Amino acid sequence: MRGAAGRMIRRSAVALLGAALAAASGCAGGSATVSHGAAVRVSGRLLVVPLKDKERYYYDSEDGMAIANAALLAASSNSKRITPLDYNKVRGLVRGTILDKTISNDQWAIITKAAKADYAVYGSVDDLRWQDPNDPGMPRCTFAVTFHVYSRAKGREVYAATVAGTYPVMPGGDMGVTVYEMGLEKLQDLSRVYIGTVVARTFYHYELNRIEDRSVRINRLNITP
Repeated sequence: MRGAAGRMIRRSAVALLGAALAAASGCAGGSATVSHGAAVRVSGRLLVVPLKDKERYYYDSEDGMAIANAALLAASSNSKRITPLDYNKVRGLVRGTILDKTISNDQWAIITKAAKADYAVYGSVDDLRWQDPNDPGMPRCTFAVTFHVYSRAKGREVYAATVAGTYPVMPGGDMGVTVYEMGLEKLQDLSRVYIGTVVARTFYHYELNRIEDRSVRINRLNITP
């Protein structure tokens, strides 16, 4: 991460960096499924707009802001091909569409040009709950997030998916601590980080596959990578 964008992301998420990296590598104990395929190839300057939710527009949702910060941090930490951008630079342009309720391709063209972005990621927090639906007495995050990817070069949306799942999978003992011991606020923080890193993984998944494939080939030759 470089410049103002890097400093912004660090200030927003530095306390959760370790958790974000663990979640990005699939070690944080969550479970998620992604519709419409597992990955999209993204390379270049990436704008992630803080997500909206059922009641709040872009930039207004605390959950949407935290998920966007986690996605940016995870993508920039795990991909050499992605440069994160400061989403505050285009806040006014995005917020200016609030009466339209949706943002057209022409509007995204203006927004990405102003941000100097190659891609824009935007979407919504469709569902976010803090109790296990099968066990109301058990704190656990269940979520569904829809996101879209707009390509400035192509002038249109090139990918869309819904991420849905739970965090943590085993609330009684994930990460060596129960959800009761971590408390609701910590559960909320870690859950938002997990959701953001699952979203981000769709952008650099192909890079991880290349690394994993190379590691498998090397290990078949009994060579330490």
